[in-house]
Amino acid sequence: MLFRSLESVSIGSSVANIYGDAFGRCNKLRNIEVDIDNKTYSSANRVLLSKDGKKLILGVNGDVVIPSGVTSVEASAFYYCNELASVAIPGTVTSIGSSAFYECDKLTSVTIPDSVASIGMYAFYCSGITDVTIGGSVKVIGDAAFNSCNSLTNVSMRGDAPNLGSSVFPGYWSNDKCMVRLPQGNTTYTVTDGKWQGMTVAYYTPEDLPIAGDVYKITFRNMFAIDQIWECSAGSALGPLPTPEHEGWIFRGWFDSNNVEATAATIMPNADLYLTALWEQESSPDPDPDPDPDPETTKYNVAFHPAGR
Repeated sequence: MLFRSLESVSIGSSVANIYGDAFGRCNKLRNIEVDIDNKTYSSANRVLLSKDGKKLILGVNGDVVIPSGVTSVEASAFYYCNELASVAIPGTVTSIGSSAFYECDKLTSVTIPDSVASIGMYAFYCSGITDVTIGGSVKVIGDAAFNSCNSLTNVSMRGDAPNLGSSVFPGYWSNDKCMVRLPQGNTTYTVTDGKWQGMTVAYYTPEDLPIAGDVYKITFRNMFAIDQIWECSAGSALGPLPTPEHEGWIFRGWFDSNNVEATAATIMPNADLYLTALWEQESSPDPDPDPDPDPETTKYNVAFHPAGR
C-alpha cells in the first residue's frame, strides 16, 4: 500500500491479516490504533502489535518507544520508515526480524539490548545509522544486516563474536572509516592486521560502555516553569524533548556544551549531560513592555544526573 500522505490508521475489529510492509513508504504515518475487540491485533505506543503484545508487526515514523513486553520485532516492521528518527528497544526483545529497519535513512543511532539473540538479514540495510551497540547475547547476525549503512562509523560489540552471514557490515568490503569496539581480552574475535570484518579495531573494558538497564534522571530546568524530571535507560533514545513556551519569548532549542543542537534522535544518555535551552525575546510593539529577566537572548541549563546522585 502506498499512501504517502497517510498520517494515522485505525484497524477495525474484523481485520485479520496485515502484512509487514503494508504501509511501507508511508513516510508521514505516525499512529496506528486497533479496535479493542479485534481478535488478532492490538496497539500500544502508536505501533501495531499481536493481540498478546509480544510481536511488533508494524511500526511508524517519528520517535518510537517499543512497548515493554514485546519479544520480537517482526520482519519488515519498519520497512522504509524513512522518517523514523529514533527507536528505543526494550530489554524484553529477543529477536529482530529480516528487513525490520530496512532503509530507515533518518535513523542515526541504535542500541540493541543484551536480551536480543538474533538479528535477521537486511535488518538495518541502507539505514542512516552512524553508531550501533550490539548486545552481549546476540549469537546470529544475518546477511547484509548492516550493509550499505554508508554513514556507519562506530560499532560496539558487548559480547562474544556472533555467527555472521555474508557482507554483514559495510566495512567488510571498503568502509575503512568504520571502527569496531571489542571487549578487552575476548578471544572469540579473529582480528587480522588490526581489523575485524574490515573495520579498525579498538578495545574497551566493561565499564567503558553503559549497562543496559541503568536508569538516569533527566532534569529540565526552565526559569519560567517548575523543573521537569524524566528517567531514561542507558543507551535508549530519550524520545521527543520538551518544547517549552512563554509569552513574549521564542524557544530556539536545546544545545550541548559545544553549541550543537540536541534532538530526540541524538539523546541516548549514558553519562552526565548538560544542555542549555536557548530563548530569544520577541520584538514587542508595546512601547513600555513589562520587564523580563534579561532583555537579551537568555540561556537556561538542563542537567542530566545518573540515578542515585
